[in-house]
Amino acid sequence: MTRFYFFYLLIIPGLCALLNPALGQNQKYQIIQGQLKDQDSGYPVIGASIVLSDQQPMVGTTSDGNGRYRLENVPTGRHQVQISAVGYEPVILNEILVVGGRSTQLDIKMTESVTELEELVITAEAADFRMNNEMALVSGRGFDTELTERFAGSRNDPARMATNFAGVSGANDGRNDIIIRGNSPTGVLWRLEDIDIPSPNHFSAFGSTGGPVSMLNANTLGNSDFMTAAFPSAYGNALAGVFDLSMRNGKVGKREFMGQIGFNGVELGAEGPFSKKGNSSYLINYRYSTLALFKLIGMGFGTGAAIPEYQDVSMKFNFPLKKAGKLSVFALAGKSSIDILGSELDLEDSETDLYGNENVDIYNRSQTAVVGLSHTYFFNKRTYGKLTVALTHAQVRNDIDSISWMENMPTTREEIKSFNEENRLVAHYYVNKKWNTKNTTRSGLISTTSFSDFVDSTYINHAQSWYPYLEGSGRTQFTQFYTDWLYRFAPDWQLKSGVYAGYYGLNHEFVLEPRLNIRFQMNSKLSWSAGFGMHSQAQPLPTLFAQPEFEQGPQEGSNRDLEVSRSNHFVLGMEYLFAEHWRLKSEVYYQDLYNVPVEALPSGFSMLNAGDDFTLPYKFGLVNEGLGRNYGWELTLERNFANGFYMLMTSSIFDSKYRGSDQVWRNTAFNSQFVGNVLLGKEWKLGRNFSLSADTKVVTSGGRYYTPIDLEASIAAEEEIREEHNPYSAQMDPYFRWDFKIGLRWNQKKVTHEWVVDMQNVTNRLNDYSFNYNTRTQSISQVKQLGLFIIPQYRIYF
Repeated sequence: MTRFYFFYLLIIPGLCALLNPALGQNQKYQIIQGQLKDQDSGYPVIGASIVLSDQQPMVGTTSDGNGRYRLENVPTGRHQVQISAVGYEPVILNEILVVGGRSTQLDIKMTESVTELEELVITAEAADFRMNNEMALVSGRGFDTELTERFAGSRNDPARMATNFAGVSGANDGRNDIIIRGNSPTGVLWRLEDIDIPSPNHFSAFGSTGGPVSMLNANTLGNSDFMTAAFPSAYGNALAGVFDLSMRNGKVGKREFMGQIGFNGVELGAEGPFSKKGNSSYLINYRYSTLALFKLIGMGFGTGAAIPEYQDVSMKFNFPLKKAGKLSVFALAGKSSIDILGSELDLEDSETDLYGNENVDIYNRSQTAVVGLSHTYFFNKRTYGKLTVALTHAQVRNDIDSISWMENMPTTREEIKSFNEENRLVAHYYVNKKWNTKNTTRSGLISTTSFSDFVDSTYINHAQSWYPYLEGSGRTQFTQFYTDWLYRFAPDWQLKSGVYAGYYGLNHEFVLEPRLNIRFQMNSKLSWSAGFGMHSQAQPLPTLFAQPEFEQGPQEGSNRDLEVSRSNHFVLGMEYLFAEHWRLKSEVYYQDLYNVPVEALPSGFSMLNAGDDFTLPYKFGLVNEGLGRNYGWELTLERNFANGFYMLMTSSIFDSKYRGSDQVWRNTAFNSQFVGNVLLGKEWKLGRNFSLSADTKVVTSGGRYYTPIDLEASIAAEEEIREEHNPYSAQMDPYFRWDFKIGLRWNQKKVTHEWVVDMQNVTNRLNDYSFNYNTRTQSISQVKQLGLFIIPQYRIYF
């Protein structure tokens, strides 16, 4: 694999040189363009000054009547952009990248000053750290696509990038599950363009929020937010955190193209105006699995004989309206398939198959789609409304053949078929009102109608019959209402309060939840914050539709009347901007979880551990009597990218416990107890046309807890039996990984080439992945995670 990857890395530069012989151009110039909006009202900021502070003579311009601006004759390279407007806090953007063949788009939200400008210049220093959603004051941060691409080991995946933030852990080379403060990854809410969406990952299991490869494309995403606790009331039906993503608009002015090949796939992208005379634009990107293209030469890439095949497309069309407002159409869709055949494993070297198990043949098919339309209308300069209507689709099908080995020959013993599908019609409307410089409110309504179909059944050979153990279909309604109020009652104080209400039509349950954030700016460098929020989450529909095992025929799901799980979040934080470009941030938190589904009879089962495997647990007769608690301390030391250098150090110490119906407190599956990350990056300019970058990351965390295998019982039953009376009592070894990435960028007049080699796990440490019972050898086998994994990538802008 490695030799072949380096082969195409070597031939691509030569092909590029043949396609573009103009290698000796002098200084190159490009364009910085974008739109300025009021942070609270969303209305264009007119007459703002935009200048490149690092250029002499000065390069500058002003924003027009639509808040748009266009800086021309900008030399390629990195620049500092200063933006100022009368009555607004100044904004300073550091190390903005300008490359040949592609204009740079900067859409900025500006905050209106509560008092004199000189009292609030601290915002310029904090611009790189603040969130896109002004209603969130604690436990969150904003990020852009360059951050996703910069961190070593992220694979251009926003979910993997987020595991570098304090309080978040992954510790899984095969999946991008987001574990926030000891919570299950199923407690994370994914939102795209104001619409709650299914898991945006290829090969994801139904009801989960992770997968091996993300469908989200860093080339099409815009500024987005990641929140880990006490999030605003606009976000409901989540216990752990929120990933609020937006797609950027296509650029106006000229058409631009992008091509890329790397681990995530072979990609082609295009964007530009529909007409050079207007501001309407399109953005589209298509990706196909690189490994599927290499399948013909019979090479494995970390999953043994199984080759992941997938493709996805993301797009957005933006149409500014003659009257105040705009219309947007967006879409994200992907499908994937993989066959993991235990019958074809190399029995002498089965550890090379991260997902493989010699006892089963698995045929996995999945597809996800989101298609939406949004309309934004400005009633006046301080009030706007936004309506978004979307259809979402998620389907997962698994066919599993249980096999046994006789004289090293596999034979089918049992068959399992699983078909899960959910389609949603979602409408989200909210009105944002900026009453004055101190008061802003946002109130909205989200209506979700779900049409679902779940069938899981097994075929028992000796009985020659199919037996369903999960079956259900029908329509459900989920309605959410929220209102948030942001009050800047003094130059140094901000208060965000809100209330969330939800009605679940399936079991006729109503919830009402208050949210409160407060922030005190002690001086120009130090601020304190605190947050409280009540949160709830409905159980996954497959869990609600579960029925007693082997009971034939459709019937009312035995878990249908389960109530939502609930959680109280408490957060106290400090942020200290102790030097230019540097900040120190610390948070302590406590999370109280209750109303968690557990078994009616005394046991150690809890839905708080759902998500520690590829599928949801199939349990019936559950009751809302379980408890949980998470508490911990987080520390972040960060230097934003400036003068070609950045650094991020995060550490988290936490404890995550749960209580089942047996009244015993235990470790959750996600209680790794500590996580630490160190990331460093440096970029050097090599002459006028080239730049070299190097990034490294070191991560360590405690081992995951798991339920031990009962070897004697497994041998007697001829299948894997876990010690269910002693769940999550064993712990894997601590996780450690060191990644290193090096990149080269070549700017030309109309083309930019980028080469990146991301070397993951450079020490070749084989971290624990799982423990399985092997029926053939009647022993417990230990599966390790990926060793050294080299991921090259080439990208071209033209």
